[in-house]
Amino acid sequence: MSRTPIKAYRAAILAAVGRSEEYLGQFTTLKGSRLRSAAESLRNEGKIRIVDGISEQGWYACLPIEAEWDFINDRLRVTDH
Repeated sequence: MSRTPIKAYRAAILAAVGRSEEYLGQFTTLKGSRLRSAAESLRNEGKIRIVDGISEQGWYACLPIEAEWDFINDRLRVTDH
């Protein structure tokens, strides 16, 4: 069984946030832990934001730096600066 490289997850996350879309991940699966590692490395480089706990099922969202998560409407909100 092959595992998706963290590099591939990083590319997918950056592509999504480049389109001003959220990239969702889950805390609980093995796949999620590799995805989370990719997300955390991008956050540490200042390329994305991570919003934890966007649902009771343990989901998180990777967001563009200038975006926020709208918890009321359960969607991404990008702010213009």
